[in-house]
Amino acid sequence: MVYRDLVRILMKLEGRGPGDMEYVRKRGERAGQRLLESGLYQQLDYLTRRIQAQEGSSRESFEQALRLIVSMAASLTNGGSWTVCQDPEYPDRVQILGTGVDDMPEENAQGTCGMFTGISLHGGAGFAWRYERQGPGRIVYKMDRDIRDLRFKSSGSER
Repeated sequence: MVYRDLVRILMKLEGRGPGDMEYVRKRGERAGQRLLESGLYQQLDYLTRRIQAQEGSSRESFEQALRLIVSMAASLTNGGSWTVCQDPEYPDRVQILGTGVDDMPEENAQGTCGMFTGISLHGGAGFAWRYERQGPGRIVYKMDRDIRDLRFKSSGSER
């Protein structure tokens, strides 16, 4: 709840006021970029190396790298169960499913979506995530394009 309260203050001071979820997502995106640049998380370093070596272009290696990122996000969000699974609407996409996240405030969920997008865009894959709350304890992050359409370029590349 501390994160939620802090973000609500920041929405008033830096954003367009209460409920400015675009501000929260952009803030999360910048946090994802900083996480990549910091080198603090082994999962992100591994993902960046795979993308730079062009090994991330297969679906299997992409999903494996994504599972590493999800394991990091699970520790940052402090609870619930996080899995990478097939997107039922798109055969060439996966999604990140969070269950048991009843107490996750909207600000945290939107910020996490931004973080996933920041890691993707600044890590070189070139796609964004969309967020859906499918019930009180269930949230889903969905890719905005198919895996076969992803751009795997070196870290620091532009969109």
